[in-house]
Amino acid sequence: MSVHFRRSDGLGDGLVAGINPTPLVDVMLVLLIIFLITLPVVTQRVVSRLPQQQATPQQPLPRSVAISITGAGEIYWNQGRLRDLAQLAAMLSALRAQSPQSQLFLHADADLPYAQVAEVVGAVRRAGLSQLALVTEPGAAGAVR
Repeated sequence: MSVHFRRSDGLGDGLVAGINPTPLVDVMLVLLIIFLITLPVVTQRVVSRLPQQQATPQQPLPRSVAISITGAGEIYWNQGRLRDLAQLAAMLSALRAQSPQSQLFLHADADLPYAQVAEVVGAVRRAGLSQLALVTEPGAAGAVR
């Protein structure tokens, strides 16, 4: 920043302040030079012709199943309603036999008692499935109900 003083005999306006852009330009030029020097090092690679190969997956992709529990305690398997927890356990066992790496997504109503959610999680664990995700909605930061 530069400061200029004018004459004090009343002919000048007094103090005039201005920004000197020279240091800013110097810094930008140094950054540009550093960028130009390091860019070839970052993008440098050995040029080679890579082989092309068609590969088939060794195991089938894991299935994805949505388990939903409504506020009334009704349990759904994807879109189909289940009678009770015993039917859920049978479906989970069949899923484990068919695809042991299946991904389960549990959608539980926010007002549902914790015990009902724990029963479903317990049924998933007893069936031998380990990939269970609890699905939530994004809320306000730090909001706790």
